[in-house]
Amino acid sequence: MKSIPLEKKRAFLINLGFYLSLFAILWFVISYGIPWMMPFLIAYFVAVMAEPLVSFMTRYLHLKRGFASPVALLLLFALISWLLIIIFSRLAYESATFLENWAGLYALIREKFAGFELLLNDWFELLPPYVIAYVDRMLASLVEGLPSLIGSLGMSVMTAATGIATKLPSALIVSLVVLAACLLFSIDFHALRDFLRLQVPTSAQGAVTEAASFFKLTVLRFLRAYSLICLITFVELVIGFHLIGVDYSVTLSAIIALVDVLPIVGCGTVLVPWGIIAIMFGNMRLGVCLLILCAVITAVRQFLEPKIVGSSIGLHPIATLISIYAGLNFFGIFGMFLLPIALIVLKHLQDNGYISLWNSPSKS
Repeated sequence: MKSIPLEKKRAFLINLGFYLSLFAILWFVISYGIPWMMPFLIAYFVAVMAEPLVSFMTRYLHLKRGFASPVALLLLFALISWLLIIIFSRLAYESATFLENWAGLYALIREKFAGFELLLNDWFELLPPYVIAYVDRMLASLVEGLPSLIGSLGMSVMTAATGIATKLPSALIVSLVVLAACLLFSIDFHALRDFLRLQVPTSAQGAVTEAASFFKLTVLRFLRAYSLICLITFVELVIGFHLIGVDYSVTLSAIIALVDVLPIVGCGTVLVPWGIIAIMFGNMRLGVCLLILCAVITAVRQFLEPKIVGSSIGLHPIATLISIYAGLNFFGIFGMFLLPIALIVLKHLQDNGYISLWNSPSKS
């Protein structure tokens, strides 16, 4: 057996220590740094959103920045609050209506399952009796388990609501900090940006500048494009559910539109099984309409996605899936979104020679 040279062992240990240290820093930043800095990150993001309006007021309306910034932030907060009130009021109404009608819905589900059980008996009457008995027990356990499932979900909701209520005082303080930071960041936006730029070491300024430029021109545009696709899917679902006559259309549309954004997973993972189950339960119209709606949404997305998103940002689907899964398991909900974005930026820096974290295959 050929022994490995000492130099290669030393190089391997050095590289392993480097990557472990990099992972530890990333874990600490995402797990502790970002939650602690979140009010100020939100404030800076809001200041960036308000900056075009502030610049318009100062340049064309000749208003002083100390006056233009509060006005722009007030208009932005008013617009966001109006949208949130409309969305959450509708979600709250549909959720309350669902809970009020749950007894009738549960009885309807039991009735449908009973009819489905008779249908299965007709389909599988030639099968051995123990197979039919197993199916009967499975359906019965499924129906009997629905109340406990809803009860556990209700308890989770109540626990979450109680937790939110206990955190209201701290949430109020955080909100005041965010509002104050938004105003201060917006008034001194250019000075703050110049100060942050000066804190970057000279040796790293090229990579940081390139990463910031790439993030602004590519990643943010990419996220904005998929947000628009999500909005289009949501509108399609709301219109389709209203035409079909599906209750709780806004809540269901919001959930399915969010599912549709996830990689590999799409709206078909919800609409197709739903349509098939509706057909099996005898509701042919609902099932066919749901399948047609899924086909329409998929066709519209396939047509619009290349035009809205443009060229790919170059991250392989496997790498995207791994980064989402690893981010969710190691860093929670923030890591699910931040780790893929960080990987995209690192890949861009790697491709342009600013860093060298892995060996890339040569292009023929």
